[in-house]
Amino acid sequence: MRKPHGSRAQKTILAAALLLWGASVASAQPASGPWPSVHHDRQNTARSDDHNGPQGPNPVIAWENKYSFGRTGVTVDEDGNVYAGNGRQPITKLDGDTGEVIWHSHEGVFLGQCDKSTPSLTAGGRVHMGERGNNMLYVDAETGELLLKSKFKVDGDVRTSPLILDNGDIIGASGALGNGLTARLKADAPDTPEDPYVWRNSLRKTILNVVPALSNDGNHVYWGIDRRIVVKQDVETGEEVWRVAPTKRGAGGSVADHSVTIGPDETVYFHGRDGLFALDPADGEVLWSYGIAARDKIQSHPALAADGRLYVGVSSKNAYVAAIRPDGELDWEYPMGRRGNFVNNSGVIGADGTFYVTFRRLLMAFEPDGIDHDSNPSTPDRGVLKWSMVFDRTFKNPLAIGGDGVLYAVNGKSVFKIVDPD
Repeated sequence: MRKPHGSRAQKTILAAALLLWGASVASAQPASGPWPSVHHDRQNTARSDDHNGPQGPNPVIAWENKYSFGRTGVTVDEDGNVYAGNGRQPITKLDGDTGEVIWHSHEGVFLGQCDKSTPSLTAGGRVHMGERGNNMLYVDAETGELLLKSKFKVDGDVRTSPLILDNGDIIGASGALGNGLTARLKADAPDTPEDPYVWRNSLRKTILNVVPALSNDGNHVYWGIDRRIVVKQDVETGEEVWRVAPTKRGAGGSVADHSVTIGPDETVYFHGRDGLFALDPADGEVLWSYGIAARDKIQSHPALAADGRLYVGVSSKNAYVAAIRPDGELDWEYPMGRRGNFVNNSGVIGADGTFYVTFRRLLMAFEPDGIDHDSNPSTPDRGVLKWSMVFDRTFKNPLAIGGDGVLYAVNGKSVFKIVDPD
């Protein structure tokens, strides 16, 4: 069994942290709907506490919409409608029942290409997404009308999914050619386009394909930058609170999602080249780390269960899915039996604890708990596969739970709705 590596803060903080897993999350919540942001909520847990995906054992495809998708994940509003980035419009709204297009943002006019920035939904009826023209888009969710293209006045692409604050303000970032610029943009920026910013702050490193994570009290935002560094910022001022590099090298290039996850006790989770890390929110010190083999990589955002376990795919010549306990110990693993990568294949967790994840052309669902397969207490349990489906192309985007018994997956250039058969 892989052992966690402790630190001076582990004994004093970890015990208290474990007592809080069943506690309610603080008031900071995303907009309403089954899946309003790419990792579900503003703490990036990738978990729904209200809905389950398909139970199996033989789920089916309810519909497929093939357009110019494949660049982002999807989000789902309270009416079940689906929002996805595409390479032409660049946001499309789909009817969740039929898969038909409701609107393309600014039909027939090229606004810029989306790339890794998944649409985020606001309670005020807007959709926000970054695009490669270095703009943050403000779009009316009902009509698809473009309200504003707010320009980051630096050279680079907005490949980060936006974070929506309680007052409707938006936190996002431009890659800025290795000199990443973070910013808080005003909710009313369409009325004051000449001055859309609350603040801007350069983090001086690459910011690509990550989602900012909000602390439970809403006072701080966390970034994974340069694939190896975590930065804590003040939400009101944009000032940097601390910066740490828990891993020596990042992994996976620009497509790997190194977003930070925040636990209900404010523990900060981050994955890098050396494994998965739990950090003290006060100063960023490592509480524990789950180490992986020298040539293995974690290249997707881990999902955080209600009981504190973290689920993630590990890329390797012997790839596997891992469930890691709140103390950093490996709980169970499921070997894929082949070489392969989980690159940007961020899994999601249903209300019953089922973990859904993709690998190569496979879509899989796992039971929350593993089983003792060898009667050896020194080895981890084996994961239990509930069901799997094979698709035509390799998966490269995160999943989304779209309501009771509904799972959405982007594969190739298509969005798929997956359900249990009637």
